Amino acid sequence: MTSENKIDTKTLPDAIPKTRRGISIIWLLPIIAAAIGGWLYYKSIVNAPYEVEIQFKSAEGIEAGKTKVVYKGLPAGTVNNVQLSPKGDAVDVRVGFDPNLKHLIRKNTKFWMVTPTVNLSGVTGLETIVSGNYIAMRPGDGPAETHFTGLDGPPPLDVTAPGLHLILTSAEQPSIEAGSPISYRKHQVGSVQSVRLTENKQSFEIAVHIQPEYQSLVTKGSRFWNASGIHITGSLTDIDIRTESFTSMLKGGIAFDTPDDEEKPVQAENMDKFVLYDDYQEAQSGIVISILFKTGQGLSAKSTKVRFKGLEIGLVDKVRIEPDLSGVTARVVMDPQTRRILREGTKFWLVSPKVSLTEVSGLDTLVSGTYIDVLPNLKGDPSRKFVALDESPAGKAGPGHLDIILQGERRGSVKAGSPVYFRQVQVGEVTGYELASSGDAVNINAVIYKPYVPLVYENSVFYNVSGMDFGLFSGLKTESLEAVMTGGVSFATPEGDAMGKPAKNGRIFQLHEKAQSGWLKWSPNIPLKLKNSPPRKDFPKLKKETDPTNNSEK
Repeated sequence: MTSENKIDTKTLPDAIPKTRRGISIIWLLPIIAAAIGGWLYYKSIVNAPYEVEIQFKSAEGIEAGKTKVVYKGLPAGTVNNVQLSPKGDAVDVRVGFDPNLKHLIRKNTKFWMVTPTVNLSGVTGLETIVSGNYIAMRPGDGPAETHFTGLDGPPPLDVTAPGLHLILTSAEQPSIEAGSPISYRKHQVGSVQSVRLTENKQSFEIAVHIQPEYQSLVTKGSRFWNASGIHITGSLTDIDIRTESFTSMLKGGIAFDTPDDEEKPVQAENMDKFVLYDDYQEAQSGIVISILFKTGQGLSAKSTKVRFKGLEIGLVDKVRIEPDLSGVTARVVMDPQTRRILREGTKFWLVSPKVSLTEVSGLDTLVSGTYIDVLPNLKGDPSRKFVALDESPAGKAGPGHLDIILQGERRGSVKAGSPVYFRQVQVGEVTGYELASSGDAVNINAVIYKPYVPLVYENSVFYNVSGMDFGLFSGLKTESLEAVMTGGVSFATPEGDAMGKPAKNGRIFQLHEKAQSGWLKWSPNIPLKLKNSPPRKDFPKLKKETDPTNNSEK
């Protein structure tokens, strides 16, 4: 090496070591990895499915990893696991829910299976044929909960849902189920939500829902009845066949109506209670009354009707024997329009076939059956309990007739329905009788028909014309063959000033056992000016004759 190439080491500065500060970039990689892992772990916790357990009676149609929980048409969770419950009587289904829906899963949340169903009212759950069975849910309130019991079917609507929610009560379980239609004049306006036995086990409660647009149809006076199947009522000449709709006939249903005669209708409110009647007839009648009869002969529950002037106004619902065996009480359901005649003094009696030597009546009942007739009274206090009469209370009488009392020593053959004669023409009839309070006489109630009221004066004389009267000189005397066979009462009125004043309602007359010959000349010369009758000529004067029994003229 030449001298030119040599380096003088003495002239070079000394090397000073330098200390390196900070973290090497290589260490950033594990830090970033840890941060990412922590974030992912946090996200896995935050976004982890919210797991709950739902217990069903059967796992049919439920498959882990496939069966969804659907809320308002959107997936809300997925079944993660299905296993038999510890007791082996059910299956436990674990479901993972979207954590964002955690606030919807509370103590009162409801779950139920949705499967394709075909029944008489229609086909439901058709969407499951493509998507498969799913679990439906309805959010509830209360604290958070993770254990639930699945329902057999959709739960009733929440009472806060729009529309009208009502409770119907029935002594027996009707042939309806959840989903059965509620109809108004054969148009569906709602549905049955549930049917359950009450806590006291004595009746059933049916929860129903009326759609919002129809809730104004229901008032406090509305009446509901079981519209299931076909109802056939009536007789050989009057058969009533009634159905609501094909769906109601097959599956069952309820119908309701509101009376048109409500003076001040009040709208029904949520959770109002109504009685569920057995059928249309019972519901339409509405007002329940009781009528006490001496015997139950001719009375038939669900068959015997109440009629007024030929029109049906009520129906016997039940018949029972009085506890003291004193008679039979008929529970009758009356048409609401009869409310104004259901007063004290209104009379009821049973109409049945009657055949005698003098008359044949009630032949229509041979085919249609016996029925209850009524004579209204509009002035008494309202009443719901009545005692039936033994016979018709002067069926021909009406407003303007004359009620009188005949008092005699004995009744004889006079009975309710016996005629009252004037010159052998029936002008009234006996309506009843009773023993006087003193016990020494009989009071016989009679009515004079309106056209013949002017014939009766204060001094008219009434006598029994029943049977035959043999006089020593006059021979055999009878009023008429009809009076001989059925019994009856006749009367005569003196002439001129001896008549007295016209008789008034409640007038008491003595009832003589037989006619006296002196009375025979009284009535024929009375000028007959009857109301509602055409004018007539006076009766011709009778010739004078001698009565051998008392040497008087007649």
